[in-house]
Amino acid sequence: MKRLAWLCLAVLCSAILLNAQDNSKTTSGWVCDKMCVIQSAGRTTCDPDCTDRSGNAVFINEQGTVSTISNYQHCVSHMNKHVKATFSPDNMSKSNKGQSKGDKEAQDRIRIEELEAEAP
Repeated sequence: MKRLAWLCLAVLCSAILLNAQDNSKTTSGWVCDKMCVIQSAGRTTCDPDCTDRSGNAVFINEQGTVSTISNYQHCVSHMNKHVKATFSPDNMSKSNKGQSKGDKEAQDRIRIEELEAEAP
């Protein structure tokens, strides 16, 4: 009977570990200074001619969704460039769930894990 209990416990632990998911996502888009975000042809994009460097970096994916980058220091060399980014939701945004639902910036905060320059 003890063997069966240990076996069930091992199967349960394995199932939990297999169910744990990596929240990382990879997509293409632009790392952009928040002041350089523009609307072009009905889509949100980054102005490539913008020279503003306010220090507030955002990521704009191919669909035009804007997300605040929490570790913007990692992105300084890629500002206003098209990149392939691997990112995950920022842990800080989970603690912000108690804030008002209108605080979209806190809900769309990401943490860049890896950046790779791409041709435009």
